[in-house]
Amino acid sequence: MANGTPIIDAHTLFGFWPSRKADLRPETLVALMKKNGIAKSLVVSATGILYDFLRGNDEALAFGRQSTDVFPLGTVDPKRHVGCAEEIDKRAEQGFKLFSFYPQHQGWPLDFLPFQKLLDKLAEKKLATMVYCGEPGAATLLARMSKGGASVILSGVSYGNLGEVLAVMKDHAQFMVESHMLNTPDGFEVLCGEVGAHRVVFGSLSPLKYLNSALMPLKAATLTDEEKAKILSGNIRRILSGEA
Repeated sequence: MANGTPIIDAHTLFGFWPSRKADLRPETLVALMKKNGIAKSLVVSATGILYDFLRGNDEALAFGRQSTDVFPLGTVDPKRHVGCAEEIDKRAEQGFKLFSFYPQHQGWPLDFLPFQKLLDKLAEKKLATMVYCGEPGAATLLARMSKGGASVILSGVSYGNLGEVLAVMKDHAQFMVESHMLNTPDGFEVLCGEVGAHRVVFGSLSPLKYLNSALMPLKAATLTDEEKAKILSGNIRRILSGEA
């Protein structure tokens, strides 16, 4: 961490992931946080992504109430459509500030009217959105769909689509990047140089992914302490407080 800056992991996961033999128990995540100096984490339930978003959001809320070190990250599956808007309203009343979407796991395209309606609703409510955009063209399409109103965080950004993402971010001030797949050399330096450190949030998707694979490149990046502090916690704090 930079000069004692507390680290907030904006993207972690717990539950059961059938395709990976990973220990995703809540207590495993909490222990991992303590071991690596993570002060707080936003947590999404694997159940909510893969099976039932109603139950998954209940699990994330319960986890957040049991541990002061975690904050629930909401999700819905647009394919279901029925009840999705109501679920966003319900969770917003319970204090959820950020909702994450996983088209790569749920099997729906970004150019999908049920998702567009949810994207519009979140913007109207000024709730931040995180969307997987790992494929070329995804960030461009999402930019065309977004109507502003709140932060839109792109996850899955890597070497293969970083150039596209930079072009999108230069035209859309509300767009940000979550860093767990930012594996290109000088990726953090390029992002900060082109669009500013205030547009990047640290996320690891741990324990499903290796925490240090996301954290060490940021710690080693040639950035100022102020820039690292923004990425490690400052930017996600602004989102959770409704300032971004």
